[in-house]
Amino acid sequence: MPFTHSAAETGSVPHIGIELLGWAAIVACIAGRSWCSLYIGGRKSEVLVRHGPYSVVRNPLYVFSILGSTGAGLASGSFVLGSGIGLFVFITFAAVVRREENFLLGKLGDDYQRYLSQVPRWIPRRSLWRDVSKVTVSPVVVVTTFFDAMWFALSVPFFEALERLQNLGMVPILAFLP
Repeated sequence: MPFTHSAAETGSVPHIGIELLGWAAIVACIAGRSWCSLYIGGRKSEVLVRHGPYSVVRNPLYVFSILGSTGAGLASGSFVLGSGIGLFVFITFAAVVRREENFLLGKLGDDYQRYLSQVPRWIPRRSLWRDVSKVTVSPVVVVTTFFDAMWFALSVPFFEALERLQNLGMVPILAFLP
């Protein structure tokens, strides 16, 4: 990352477009993770939540984190870097999810087994959407989740500063990435 640079010229339409796509993904990540915490509220390993975002995909917090990680990489102006970071995070979470599913299957039993068979792991299926009229919210969890997700936004000033240092010749560029 520090020694790579977007192949698209700084300030060009493709470069700015990729950065904007990254920023949008980061905003969606922050909003999405906060939205998920309204439903799960720190009860992830205690109860089976089957409504809201958890009705359409089993791991919405991870899905939004993958989106945010991809966005963080796209904030560099490089599609390759964004895709690579997103893929790395996906592979990491895939291993974590398998362990979590085994744990939850042991803890929650048949209800969780039905959930596994009905709700997709990674790709949301909108036709499954179900909601409830009220949820019990833990404001501390929602606020903590929001601020934890704000770390994704730090990639924007990081890559902007890095780009300036590269343009000034203070940080070498060893490779240009599309």
